[in-house]
Amino acid sequence: MDPTLEDMPARLRPTLQMLLNTSAEDERIRAVWLEGSLARGLADDWSDLDLHLAVREPESFAATDWLESQVHLVLADAIPGLTGSFICVTSGWIHIDLNVHPPDGEFAPEDTRRVLFDRDALIRNSMTTASPSGLPFFPAQDVQIFLYVLGQSVASVRRGDLIAHSQATAMMRDRLLVNLLLAENGVTSP
Repeated sequence: MDPTLEDMPARLRPTLQMLLNTSAEDERIRAVWLEGSLARGLADDWSDLDLHLAVREPESFAATDWLESQVHLVLADAIPGLTGSFICVTSGWIHIDLNVHPPDGEFAPEDTRRVLFDRDALIRNSMTTASPSGLPFFPAQDVQIFLYVLGQSVASVRRGDLIAHSQATAMMRDRLLVNLLLAENGVTSP
């Protein structure tokens, strides 16, 4: 466990400390850990918080309501295809990827994580990469499609077709941007 946050970026530290303190007071929350750049020690003030919670009865745990009770959210959106995962943005423009897991779930040993709180010794710290090869790669077709859709979105905005623009933005995020971010870390999306 690592309850100290002294090495965390200064802008993120107060929010993270408050979420950690609240988690320790909530018996439903069994463990809290970070993944991504914060876990690898590569974060800066504008990095997102990849926050993971092991929670009793995750199906009844209202994750975004819990987060909203701690910080004011301007966005709380479920990540398509990932049960218990949410993209959240605070009014202070802190991006939080909130992920809820059952306490008896499988926690792959190859995930990069930094355990902050663990009541039941469920989670282990790990500093390896999330992919078998771990080598970044360039998904050329995804990049081409991303740039094409980005260019077409300008026309949607100019025409006032906000529904088309909204759907294009969601597709860019879910189908393309996520794949590009995974490729940057050497992970092939399923």
